[in-house]
Amino acid sequence: MLLRCTSEMNISINCKSFRKRVKPNPVEECLTSNRLLLWKASKTNSMYKQNEIVRFFCRNNCSGYFKGKKWENFCDLIMATGLDGRFGFSLSCSGDLHFVRTLCNGHIDCKDDGIDEIKCPDRFYCAENSTEWVGPEKVCNNFKDCSTGLDECANCDMGYLSSSKLLISSKVVLVLTMLSSISIVLLNGLQGYTCFVNPCSKHNGKINRIISLQVYFFDMIMGVYQSLIL
Repeated sequence: MLLRCTSEMNISINCKSFRKRVKPNPVEECLTSNRLLLWKASKTNSMYKQNEIVRFFCRNNCSGYFKGKKWENFCDLIMATGLDGRFGFSLSCSGDLHFVRTLCNGHIDCKDDGIDEIKCPDRFYCAENSTEWVGPEKVCNNFKDCSTGLDECANCDMGYLSSSKLLISSKVVLVLTMLSSISIVLLNGLQGYTCFVNPCSKHNGKINRIISLQVYFFDMIMGVYQSLIL
């Protein structure tokens, strides 16, 4: 495997400069802080076993660094290989090794599947297993940032009269609207029945009766529809 130290333009840069420029993530902080412990625990084992020890430690002993965020998703990508070929840590993907701090740095380093930029904490992803994402501050901001528009459909609550789950989010307004819908159905049904059973002798009266029945009927249907969509 080849250890890569590249910029976003895929041009080789000085590795020391890269480490200074890019802030370490919690995965690297945890493993680096426990490097000596992990080396002592795995130094007599094969490379395969060393990788297993490091990954197990990452998944089960770094919660203090992860602080409830899903950084453990990346633990299985870590290898016990340092920059100088000795015991250390690197990110393994697409047949290459990368700095651990390239995880979730906003640039796809794993060229085959972009796994180093998928399911990163503090991001809203525009689709399942996608590398397209926006910051949390851009979710439900009345502006489509994702190409899928998912950032404006994900449990957005735009106030009392709007919600991604309900047409009306305010419980008070919801109850009042439901009561008005039921009233519309009952009143229009009653008026329609009254109009239907009372015959009209004059021609104009018959026309008015037909028009009234249509109004009552469609108003009642709208009341039913309004009740169902709340």
